[in-house]
Amino acid sequence: MAPILGADFELFPTRSEITSIPEMGMVFHDRSGTFWNQVDTAFSDETIDEVRSHFGTIDLLFAMYASQNFEFFESRAIGFPVETHRRNLETALRIDPTVVVPASAGFRFGGQHEWLNAFLFPISRERFVGDLRALEPRVDARVVDPGDVLEVTVGGDVLLHVDASPVARTEDHDAERIAFDPTAPVPSLADPNPDGYEPDRLERLAVGLVAGLGEWLATPAARDDQVVRAYREHRVRYRIGLVFPDGTEQRVDVDFGTDPPAFSKTGAQAPEADLVHRIAASAWQAGPNTAEASSRCARTRAGPGPCTSSAATMAESCCRIGLSPTC
Repeated sequence: MAPILGADFELFPTRSEITSIPEMGMVFHDRSGTFWNQVDTAFSDETIDEVRSHFGTIDLLFAMYASQNFEFFESRAIGFPVETHRRNLETALRIDPTVVVPASAGFRFGGQHEWLNAFLFPISRERFVGDLRALEPRVDARVVDPGDVLEVTVGGDVLLHVDASPVARTEDHDAERIAFDPTAPVPSLADPNPDGYEPDRLERLAVGLVAGLGEWLATPAARDDQVVRAYREHRVRYRIGLVFPDGTEQRVDVDFGTDPPAFSKTGAQAPEADLVHRIAASAWQAGPNTAEASSRCARTRAGPGPCTSSAATMAESCCRIGLSPTC
């Protein structure tokens, strides 16, 4: 990336090795010193070495640290992100700044989704700073709050002015609300029906779901679909559960052991399913149309990912056979 030169400053964009999200870091340099904001980007060793060669000492680094566990939405896996944490620590040590601040993680879930906070933020600022100091005791790592101001001075000093910002402030020190706790309870799937759909409309949805999915499975595109072929090969019994606002659930099984796949409504005594997707009925209704939404759910990979609907966070899924190593 090309630098941006001003009369008395330089901006130097730095590329990210995470290609799925177009993000970049930025180096800010003037006569007082050099500040590198990593944002949520992953640096290669070559990028780090180039920046250090060009600017010399980095006076202040805002380091990536949080390693949010967004994979939880895909598989409800709660593992500690060891490799990402290791890379973040290695990056900070290789840059070797005068001062490093864990940054770029300023959100949490609220309301009915607040329970997610216990699973999605496994790395706290304090853990990152503590692990960094354990690896390099001489490092100057600081926990800084919104509203604090860091000043890079001529000569390389980095001064911290607590609560000095005219545009931001910390109103409540409540980071415990995002404390990592993999033993925290997961609430049962419920349908809050935020758009207030009438019960008869949601009931008609169940009928349309079966029709739409059946129509798509009869198409040549479905027969050529990689996931559908895998389901046929393993003779999968695929179950869709629609959870309604009153707490009831309608379940439909698709038996891929027959040709064409057989559909049936199921109850408590139904045969055990191999693959289960559950979703709030009103979330399914919020999709473009039932047939399209059915097709998208049918195309979901052979693993524990939720149906690709406009409200995926309301979906709950699980799988019980060995088609995915994450089950």
